[in-house]
Amino acid sequence: MTVNSTHTRYSRFFVALVCLTAASLACMPGAHAAAGLFVKNGVKEIFRLVGRAGGKQGIEELSGYLGRQGVEEIVERALREGGEEAASRVIQIGGQYGARGLRAVKSSPAILSRALSELPAESLRPALNIINRKPRLMGDIVQRYGVRGIQAELAHPGVGASLVNRFGENALKLSQRLDTDQMIAFARHATAIETLPPGPRAGLLEILYKTPGQVLDALGSHPNVLAACKGLGITGIVAAAATAVGNTAFAGTAEIVSPDGKTEKTEGIFTVAIPYISRSVGFGLLFFLAVVALCSGIVIFVRFALPGIAAYKRMKAEENIKEKKRNGSVSGKAALNSHLNLP
Repeated sequence: MTVNSTHTRYSRFFVALVCLTAASLACMPGAHAAAGLFVKNGVKEIFRLVGRAGGKQGIEELSGYLGRQGVEEIVERALREGGEEAASRVIQIGGQYGARGLRAVKSSPAILSRALSELPAESLRPALNIINRKPRLMGDIVQRYGVRGIQAELAHPGVGASLVNRFGENALKLSQRLDTDQMIAFARHATAIETLPPGPRAGLLEILYKTPGQVLDALGSHPNVLAACKGLGITGIVAAAATAVGNTAFAGTAEIVSPDGKTEKTEGIFTVAIPYISRSVGFGLLFFLAVVALCSGIVIFVRFALPGIAAYKRMKAEENIKEKKRNGSVSGKAALNSHLNLP
């Protein structure tokens, strides 16, 4: 049930407003004059409805925050950006919620009012509070993702909008899959995940969607995994899975209950991670393995070959010394015999 369907009492106002505007066209030629009359009648209706619902206090609050000119500017901008339909939504929101409603849609009246109109009636007041608490963040998110950005924050207060702002569509998917405690756990690792290269980051977020409990448990138990994976340039969850050996979540299947109550079987972390291993392993890992092989060869050479070479050289040197001593001894005897004229 949307805003328009829950407030039928405003329908008569819209009919009267359109009729009044149409009638005025005969007396006030030009589109600008017609638009101006539409805006003025809309502002008048907002103050009338606010006064009826909130009395003098509501009127004073609206006048103190925006004043008649401020209200007129918001309605006029809505008309300019989204036509009479958008302006009518803004008039409806302003008439029902007064200063709070107009403050929420002020930055982008057409887009924000459309998103709010797609929410159930019971979510409107909390949604207005969220937008007023974080106007710049929520305005940007609604510009990009529409009502889904508001729904993410409504479902996961304090973390939903922030994660959507950082991870976009991936966070929107996760907001529908994870419960609030899991979203909070995800937010704790958001900075480390955000610094991963694009490929591994996307792979990790997809695996997180498929096996949220196991992945978050692994990351919580081994917080340095993501930093190590960033250095290796491979999907973070592969290393996280490697640290979970012995855990039943590492292999096989698991039953996951989503927030909407549906139970489904999902593959274990290692099984899910296999496609991302092959996708993520590329030149970087091959180069890494080549370096490891080279280092291993050097270690083996230094450890085993060099001592053997040194021993061989030492043995040959000793043999040469012995040969020289032997040759020197024979030469000395020959010289003495010659001196003594001995045979």
